[in-house]
This record gives sequence, C-alpha cells and structure tokens, in this order.
Amino acid sequence: MLSSYKTVSSGPKISVGRFDGYIRDAVWTLNTQSGPPAMATESRTCAILYADIVGSSTIKGDALKTRVAGLVKTLAKQASSVDGILHANTWGDGIVVVGNTPAIIAEEALRFRDRFRNEDWENEGFPSPVQIRIGLDMNSVALEIDGGEVTGVSGQGMNAAARIEPVVEANRIWCSPSFKHTLARMGGSNIQFASVGVQQLPKGAGSMELFDLSRSDDPLPDSARPATSGQIGKTPRVPKIKGRITDRDRDNFLRDAFVTAKHYFETAANSVSNQYPEVDATIQTIHSLKFTCDVYVNGDSKNRCKIWLSQRSYSEGIGYAEGSFSIDADNSYNETIHVEDDGHELFLKPMGMRMHGNHDRRFSPEEAAEFLWEMFIERLEH
Repeated sequence: MLSSYKTVSSGPKISVGRFDGYIRDAVWTLNTQSGPPAMATESRTCAILYADIVGSSTIKGDALKTRVAGLVKTLAKQASSVDGILHANTWGDGIVVVGNTPAIIAEEALRFRDRFRNEDWENEGFPSPVQIRIGLDMNSVALEIDGGEVTGVSGQGMNAAARIEPVVEANRIWCSPSFKHTLARMGGSNIQFASVGVQQLPKGAGSMELFDLSRSDDPLPDSARPATSGQIGKTPRVPKIKGRITDRDRDNFLRDAFVTAKHYFETAANSVSNQYPEVDATIQTIHSLKFTCDVYVNGDSKNRCKIWLSQRSYSEGIGYAEGSFSIDADNSYNETIHVEDDGHELFLKPMGMRMHGNHDRRFSPEEAAEFLWEMFIERLEH
C-alpha cells in the first residue's frame, strides 16, 4: 500500500507553469499519523527532489545531531513557502520536495547545496564539513488534494529520485535525463549540465545516464570532465565501445519517454490555452500509463487523442490514437513509437503509419514527444 507524504506547506499551490519553449521505496512513511484520506487525488507530472546527509550516522554528540536535523527542517520549511512548491517534508536527515517545474526544483537544490557548502562547520564544532547528496527527477505522482490544498504525495514516480541520490557525489546535484531535457527545453536558466555517465542505481533499479547540475559559472566536477593529458594539449578521441543493453534499460528508457511525452503535452496544452483565449486544451490522466488530450476552439471539438504506454511483448512502445477511439481498448492506433538500440545507445523510432518521412529517424524522448504533438495539432492549422 502506498503511503502518504504530508506537506508542511500551506494554501493551494497546484497550478502548472506555462510552457515557454517546450522515496526511497513507495512504502516509505513520512508521518506515523497520515491523517484522514484526501478528498481527491490528481495525477500530475512533477519535478522531484530527494536529498540526504552524507554519513549522518558518523556524526557524534546529541548537540551536533540536533544542529543538522534543525538545518534540514529549516531548508524544508523555507522550500514550502516558495511559489510553485507543492510539497516539502523531512524525515530523519532526508528531505523530499515536489514542485510544478524543474526550474523551481533546480533552484531549491542549488540553495540546499550552497547552504551545506558555505556553512562554517568546523567553527560549529564539527570535526569535518557535513555534506549533502541531491537527486532530481521528472515523473508522474499522485497529489492528494483536500479543500484545494495539496496534503500529500504518493506513487511509484517518487522512487526514481531516491534511487539517484545514493550514487551522487558529496555536495553535488545529479538529475535524470527527463529532468535535464525538460529544464533545457524551458530555457531562460543559468543552469549547466554535464554527463557523469551511465550509473548503476541501487535496489535493482537498473542503470541510467545521469547529469551533474550546477550554475553556469560553477566549475564542473572531475567526474564530468573528459580525460585529458598535459602532454597532448587536446582531448584524446575515445572510441565507442559496445556495451550490453539490458531489458531493464529498455523498460526504463521507454517509461522515461512516456513521462516526457505526458509533461510535453501538459505544458504545451497550457501554453496554447494561454496564448489563444478561444482555445481550450485539456489533459485527462486515465491512469499512470495513459492520458488523453482534447482541444476545443470556441467550444467546438477540433481534435482529441489518447497516448499510452504498452509493455506487452507484441506491442511494446508508446501508442497514439486520435479522433474516435475507445478509452479502454488499446489495440487500435494511428502511430506507435518503439525503442531500438545500436549497441551503444537507446533511441526511439516511429512505425511511420503517418508517413511524414520520419520512419527512419532516431528520436530522443523530447523529439518523440514533439513529433506526437505536431501530429495532434495538424487539424488546428487547417
């Protein structure tokens, strides 16, 4: 049974930001008293931060432990007051924060990191600096809403950030591909990313390429810098060596691609509705692996589509159907996008049912999401 994550924030803050270009386990219990059930549950793609103290068990003395716990609680409380933060909480030395956009969560992550980096730990009696690890992800979560206020967060989507955090270097911030690409598409940020390579995640969560996140004027970590030699004067060419891509890698890649598509449609629909008063674009989440999008112009339906994730052996991929379709029956579609690899990397390819010259293209998750959106809005342009 999924547990609830009770927020320390107050007041409703559940709006999705406009699209301007484009926790451990699910059984964690953050509160022993989860309170009455929420009045409503809304599934939404959100940005997720999970942070934990490095080596907290080695901190000796009640006074020092209390000082660290107090700082953790202060950071969470401050985060809860930021516009766009839906949920913030602590348990022990851990912090979880959920927000509307990756830009908001990235800024909170940098604030957490800087607080630990800049604290004068030795002057406060600590034998060595206390450090923090921070993992970030974009994923679908269930928001519990009571009286217009987000009172809790749950769902399997909370897990990925928690799987990332344990492998992060001390006082660094690492994020998933979906977080990186979504933030990059939003633009207007002073954030830089550097790949730290494919990392093996704990608890059987498979492997994932992760990215170090920092401010554009921050030095990159050694793990993200290409190997160089003072004798050569330029970066040596490193050959691409084939590695073993597992079924879990493919499944994780496909799930991330679906989450990216859902977020793309949510933010694009919001942008269209904001830009054109006569247009009403709405997203309805059927369940965590399926959603629909409807567009009305002056109250008249112009198009509707259904997008779902199928992991059946004979139809593994992202399905797309538009016009007239059944919500429950997923055996009819206008396009499907499936996962392929070349021995070096994973990518997405459309089946080419809507012949646009794209059937031979290799798509990233963001490009696949844009491809589906462009198909969907064709009817609005005629």
